[in-house]
Amino acid sequence: MGVASRPNLSLDAAESNNIEVGLKSFIADNTQLNLTLFRITTKNEIITNQTIAGRSTFINANDTKRTGAELSIDSDFNYGISTYFSYSLLNAKFDSDFGTIQSGNRIPGTYRSQIYGEVAWKYDALGFNVAFEGRHNSKVYVNDRNVDTAPSYTIFNVRAGFEQSLASWSFREYVRVENLFDKEYIGSVRVNDGNALFFEPGADRNYLVGLSARYKF
Repeated sequence: MGVASRPNLSLDAAESNNIEVGLKSFIADNTQLNLTLFRITTKNEIITNQTIAGRSTFINANDTKRTGAELSIDSDFNYGISTYFSYSLLNAKFDSDFGTIQSGNRIPGTYRSQIYGEVAWKYDALGFNVAFEGRHNSKVYVNDRNVDTAPSYTIFNVRAGFEQSLASWSFREYVRVENLFDKEYIGSVRVNDGNALFFEPGADRNYLVGLSARYKF
């Protein structure tokens, strides 16, 4: 029997307390702001103990705490131009010692900051829309001891499409290019990998082309 091939009856249920406050406001006739502040404390959080050959085992941490904020600003301008910006800040850490892990270590696999922004344009006469997007993720720790990280990265995407309506039918054609500048980056991590194979590369430049049709009864 290999790792994680049978039930782990030693795990306890995790218990979380959540506090969240938010604000929504128009800061101009064409701009809406959303702000959320949150705090999450967890006892007996279930975390990855080790991953070997794609199989994971899990254990309970003692206490963890997540505090952070999420901000978004959505604006519409003349001539079909719009912008959207979002920022998230997360301080996710172990809040007590357990095993060899010290209180204050960051929870692996969690980004401290993430940023997304886009500039879009639509031309209603033709049902055309296009947007340029940017996304940034901060560095991320790969194990509980915080001895290694995947570096931060920023990638850009572009999307475009047409929409048409005909009686009860609506049609949509679209194309999307991800990682427009073909950047090499670490897209995800294997937390606490037993062979220290923590890093998984992000996708090269890739394309998505689609067509959809919808009928309204």
